[in-house]
Amino acid sequence: MRSENMSELITEKENQHYVPQFYLKFFSLNDKSVGMYRFAVNKVITHASIKDNFNISFFYGEDGKMEDAFAELEGKWNTIIKQILETQKLPSGIEEQLLIRLLFLLQSARTKYKGDEWEDYTTKLFSTILSSKDHDLYSKIKGKFKIQSKCPAMPYIRAAFDLLPQTFDLAIGLIINESELEFITSDNPVIFCNHLFEFKKLKRSFGFSNIGIQFFLPISPRIMLCMILLFMRLLHP
Repeated sequence: MRSENMSELITEKENQHYVPQFYLKFFSLNDKSVGMYRFAVNKVITHASIKDNFNISFFYGEDGKMEDAFAELEGKWNTIIKQILETQKLPSGIEEQLLIRLLFLLQSARTKYKGDEWEDYTTKLFSTILSSKDHDLYSKIKGKFKIQSKCPAMPYIRAAFDLLPQTFDLAIGLIINESELEFITSDNPVIFCNHLFEFKKLKRSFGFSNIGIQFFLPISPRIMLCMILLFMRLLHP
C-alpha cells in the first residue's frame, strides 16, 4: 500500500502494539483476552481483547521498519520467556542475557506513557523558550497548545540501545511468587525504582544510569524478572 503521493511506502500494520500481544498472553486464560481495569472511567473489563487494546495507529511510524524490528525481537523474547516459565530458571547464554536486558529497556521506552511524557516535555520546553523570546504571544496561547509527534516514543526507543552497556553491572534474577496474591501487569509494565536513593532519602529524580537503579517486570502471575545490583548493601553507609 502506498501513500497518496505514491512516493513513500506505508506499512499495512497500522495498529501497532506498545505492549506486545505475546506478553499479554502470559496473563490470559484463553490467549485472547485479559482482565483490565480502566482508571479513567473506574471500570473493570473482565475480558478485554488482547488484539484490540494497547495499540495506536502507526505508533512506530508509517514505514513499518520499527514495527518489523519489534516483531523480530518479540519472537525471541517469547521463546526466552516460555523457557523461563517452564523451567523457572534463567537462560545462561550470552545472547539470551542481552535480549533480557534489552527487553527491560525497550519495553520501558516503547509505551504510550513514554510518548505522552515526551510530548509534555517538548511542550514545556517550547513554552519556556517562547515565554523568554515573545512573552506577549506566549501570554495569548499559554495553556492552549501542545506539541505532538507522529512517533513520540521514538527518542526513548533510540536511547534504550545506548543505555544497554550501562546495565552490565546489574544482575538478572527471578522472583517466584508463592503468595496467595498474583502478580499483575499494566500498559506500562516495567517497574523501576532506586533503593539507594530511597535509603539516602534523596528527593531528586534519578535516571537509568544512576547507581542503585532496579528494574522489575512481571512475566506471569507467578514469576517476575528483575535486574538489580546484588551488592547494594555495600553501598550503604
